[in-house]
Amino acid sequence: MSSCKQGEPATTNLYEQNSFKNGQLQSIISTTAGSLIKNTYQIKDKRFLPDTSFLKQGKIKYLALPFSIGFIPSTQIELGKSNRPLEVLLVNTDAKQAQTVGVKLLALLKVATQDTITYKLVGIDSGKSQAWSPFENFEELAANHPDIIKTINRYFEDYRLGPYQKVLSWQDEQAALKFVKAHQVN
Repeated sequence: MSSCKQGEPATTNLYEQNSFKNGQLQSIISTTAGSLIKNTYQIKDKRFLPDTSFLKQGKIKYLALPFSIGFIPSTQIELGKSNRPLEVLLVNTDAKQAQTVGVKLLALLKVATQDTITYKLVGIDSGKSQAWSPFENFEELAANHPDIIKTINRYFEDYRLGPYQKVLSWQDEQAALKFVKAHQVN
Protein backbone atom coordinates (compact mmCIF):
# COMPACT_ATOMS: atom_id res chain seq x y z
CA MET A 1 0.00 0.00 0.00
CA SER A 2 1.23 3.45 -0.87
CA SER A 3 0.15 6.22 1.42
CA CYS A 4 0.42 9.94 1.83
CA LYS A 5 -0.81 12.52 4.28
CA GLN A 6 -2.85 15.51 3.20
CA GLY A 7 -0.70 17.93 1.25
CA GLU A 8 2.27 15.56 1.02
CA PRO A 9 2.89 13.74 -2.26
CA ALA A 10 2.62 9.97 -2.44
CA THR A 11 5.53 7.89 -3.63
CA THR A 12 3.36 6.42 -6.40
CA ASN A 13 0.21 7.61 -8.12
CA LEU A 14 -2.66 6.10 -6.11
CA TYR A 15 -5.01 6.60 -9.06
CA GLU A 16 -2.99 4.17 -11.19
CA GLN A 17 -3.62 1.19 -8.92
CA ASN A 18 -5.93 -1.50 -10.27
CA SER A 19 -9.67 -1.15 -9.71
CA PHE A 20 -9.84 -4.81 -8.68
CA LYS A 21 -7.41 -6.93 -6.68
CA ASN A 22 -8.03 -10.68 -6.61
CA GLY A 23 -11.56 -10.02 -7.89
CA GLN A 24 -12.31 -7.50 -5.10
CA LEU A 25 -13.16 -3.88 -5.95
CA GLN A 26 -10.69 -1.45 -4.34
CA SER A 27 -11.17 2.07 -3.00
CA ILE A 28 -8.66 4.59 -1.70
CA ILE A 29 -9.99 6.68 1.16
CA SER A 30 -9.80 10.42 0.52
CA THR A 31 -11.96 11.71 3.38
CA THR A 32 -12.80 9.93 6.62
CA ALA A 33 -16.22 9.85 8.26
CA GLY A 34 -16.60 12.66 10.74
CA SER A 35 -14.53 15.11 8.67
CA LEU A 36 -15.80 18.63 8.22
CA ILE A 37 -13.92 19.15 4.95
CA LYS A 38 -13.98 16.89 1.93
CA ASN A 39 -10.58 16.10 0.40
CA THR A 40 -9.85 15.05 -3.15
CA TYR A 41 -6.88 13.24 -4.60
CA GLN A 42 -5.01 15.38 -7.10
CA ILE A 43 -3.79 12.87 -9.69
CA LYS A 44 -1.18 15.17 -11.24
CA ASP A 45 0.34 16.16 -7.90
CA LYS A 46 -0.13 12.74 -6.22
CA ARG A 47 -1.58 14.32 -3.07
CA PHE A 48 -4.81 14.94 -1.16
CA LEU A 49 -6.00 18.53 -0.93
CA PRO A 50 -9.17 20.12 0.43
CA ASP A 51 -11.95 20.32 -2.15
CA THR A 52 -12.29 24.09 -2.52
CA SER A 53 -15.74 23.82 -4.13
CA PHE A 54 -16.90 21.90 -1.06
CA LEU A 55 -15.51 24.65 1.20
CA LYS A 56 -17.28 27.39 -0.74
CA GLN A 57 -20.58 25.51 -0.92
CA GLY A 58 -20.72 24.13 2.60
CA LYS A 59 -23.93 25.48 4.08
CA ILE A 60 -23.42 24.08 7.56
CA LYS A 61 -19.76 24.40 8.46
CA TYR A 62 -20.05 22.02 11.41
CA LEU A 63 -21.92 19.23 9.57
CA ALA A 64 -19.55 16.26 9.64
CA LEU A 65 -19.59 13.64 6.92
CA PRO A 66 -21.72 10.66 8.00
CA PHE A 67 -19.66 8.36 5.75
CA SER A 68 -16.11 8.05 4.45
CA ILE A 69 -15.43 9.03 0.85
CA GLY A 70 -13.05 7.16 -1.39
CA PHE A 71 -12.32 6.82 -5.05
CA ILE A 72 -12.05 3.78 -7.29
CA PRO A 73 -8.60 3.79 -8.90
CA SER A 74 -8.30 3.45 -12.67
CA THR A 75 -11.84 4.70 -13.29
CA GLN A 76 -12.94 7.90 -14.92
CA ILE A 77 -16.15 9.90 -15.26
CA GLU A 78 -16.66 13.29 -16.84
CA LEU A 79 -17.64 15.98 -14.33
CA GLY A 80 -18.04 19.36 -15.93
CA LYS A 81 -14.84 20.17 -17.77
CA SER A 82 -12.69 17.51 -16.14
CA ASN A 83 -12.49 13.76 -15.69
CA ARG A 84 -12.39 12.30 -12.20
CA PRO A 85 -12.28 8.83 -10.68
CA LEU A 86 -15.57 7.36 -9.49
CA GLU A 87 -16.43 8.32 -5.94
CA VAL A 88 -17.66 5.81 -3.36
CA LEU A 89 -19.36 6.54 -0.04
CA LEU A 90 -18.40 3.91 2.54
CA VAL A 91 -20.91 3.62 5.36
CA ASN A 92 -18.91 1.38 7.69
CA THR A 93 -15.20 2.04 7.55
CA ASP A 94 -12.75 3.57 9.99
CA ALA A 95 -9.93 3.48 7.43
CA LYS A 96 -7.51 6.39 7.30
CA GLN A 97 -6.83 8.75 4.41
CA ALA A 98 -4.87 7.10 1.58
CA GLN A 99 -5.63 3.61 2.88
CA THR A 100 -6.79 1.09 0.28
CA VAL A 101 -9.83 -0.96 1.29
CA GLY A 102 -11.84 -3.67 -0.41
CA VAL A 103 -15.37 -2.57 -1.29
CA LYS A 104 -18.61 -4.51 -1.42
CA LEU A 105 -20.94 -2.35 -3.51
CA LEU A 106 -24.48 -1.75 -2.29
CA ALA A 107 -25.89 0.94 -4.56
CA LEU A 108 -25.50 3.52 -7.28
CA LEU A 109 -26.90 6.99 -6.59
CA LYS A 110 -28.04 9.39 -9.26
CA VAL A 111 -27.64 12.94 -7.92
CA ALA A 112 -28.90 16.18 -9.48
CA THR A 113 -27.36 19.62 -9.00
CA GLN A 114 -29.26 22.21 -11.03
CA ASP A 115 -28.97 20.83 -14.58
CA THR A 116 -26.03 18.49 -13.88
CA ILE A 117 -26.35 14.79 -13.11
CA THR A 118 -23.62 12.98 -11.19
CA TYR A 119 -23.31 9.46 -9.82
CA LYS A 120 -22.01 8.18 -6.50
CA LEU A 121 -21.35 4.62 -5.45
CA VAL A 122 -22.36 3.40 -2.00
CA GLY A 123 -20.55 0.48 -0.41
CA ILE A 124 -19.17 -1.13 2.68
CA ASP A 125 -15.61 -1.99 3.64
CA SER A 126 -15.48 -5.69 2.76
CA GLY A 127 -12.75 -6.27 5.36
CA LYS A 128 -15.07 -5.45 8.27
CA SER A 129 -16.80 -8.09 10.36
CA GLN A 130 -20.53 -8.80 10.01
CA ALA A 131 -21.11 -6.69 13.13
CA TRP A 132 -19.86 -3.67 11.19
CA SER A 133 -21.81 -4.66 8.07
CA PRO A 134 -25.21 -6.06 9.03
CA PHE A 135 -26.37 -6.10 5.41
CA GLU A 136 -25.13 -7.85 2.29
CA ASN A 137 -26.90 -5.99 -0.49
CA PHE A 138 -29.13 -3.04 -1.32
CA GLU A 139 -32.32 -4.96 -0.64
CA GLU A 140 -31.21 -5.70 2.96
CA LEU A 141 -30.00 -2.13 3.43
CA ALA A 142 -33.33 -0.67 2.26
CA ALA A 143 -35.45 -3.15 4.24
CA ASN A 144 -33.54 -3.23 7.52
CA HIS A 145 -31.63 0.08 7.64
CA PRO A 146 -33.71 2.72 5.85
CA ASP A 147 -32.26 5.43 8.09
CA ILE A 148 -28.88 5.05 6.38
CA ILE A 149 -30.56 5.86 3.06
CA LYS A 150 -32.42 8.80 4.63
CA THR A 151 -29.19 10.12 6.17
CA ILE A 152 -27.34 10.03 2.85
CA ASN A 153 -30.25 11.65 1.00
CA ARG A 154 -30.57 14.36 3.64
CA TYR A 155 -26.83 15.01 3.69
CA PHE A 156 -26.79 15.77 -0.03
CA GLU A 157 -29.79 18.09 0.34
CA ASP A 158 -28.37 20.03 3.30
CA TYR A 159 -24.61 20.44 3.00
CA ARG A 160 -24.53 22.82 0.04
CA LEU A 161 -25.14 26.54 0.16
CA GLY A 162 -25.06 26.96 -3.60
CA PRO A 163 -27.11 25.05 -6.15
CA TYR A 164 -29.67 22.67 -4.72
CA GLN A 165 -28.59 19.04 -4.77
CA LYS A 166 -30.92 16.05 -4.56
CA VAL A 167 -30.60 12.28 -4.78
CA LEU A 168 -32.88 11.28 -7.67
CA SER A 169 -32.58 7.52 -7.43
CA TRP A 170 -30.93 4.53 -5.79
CA GLN A 171 -30.07 1.47 -7.88
CA ASP A 172 -28.86 -1.88 -6.56
CA GLU A 173 -25.39 -3.42 -6.34
CA GLN A 174 -25.58 -5.00 -9.82
CA ALA A 175 -26.18 -1.58 -11.39
CA ALA A 176 -23.31 -0.16 -9.33
CA LEU A 177 -20.88 -2.88 -10.46
CA LYS A 178 -21.93 -2.46 -14.10
CA PHE A 179 -21.32 1.30 -13.74
CA VAL A 180 -17.81 0.72 -12.36
CA LYS A 181 -16.89 -1.67 -15.16
CA ALA A 182 -18.20 0.76 -17.80
CA HIS A 183 -15.90 3.50 -16.40
CA GLN A 184 -12.66 1.54 -15.98
CA VAL A 185 -9.69 2.90 -17.89
CA ASN A 186 -7.42 -0.15 -17.68
